[in-house]
Amino acid sequence: KAVIASSSETGRRLTKAAIWVREDNTAEGFAQAMISLYKDENRQQQLAQQAALEAPAFNRQQLLTSAWKYIQQSMNE
Repeated sequence: KAVIASSSETGRRLTKAAIWVREDNTAEGFAQAMISLYKDENRQQQLAQQAALEAPAFNRQQLLTSAWKYIQQSMNE
């Protein structure tokens, strides 16, 4: 699947294959990104193919551990 993600440092570390949405404009940004992907099937397919190529490099347990650490850091700030 094509990915739409918040343009956070963590999000950008997870994948390069995404449509990035500014953190200060998530509701409008996600809506526009969904419309963009709906209208541009080639872009949607391109992002999905890039994500599929990146997927084997992910270790599920490592990803969950990293996400939990990020959540804990965010709560302590």
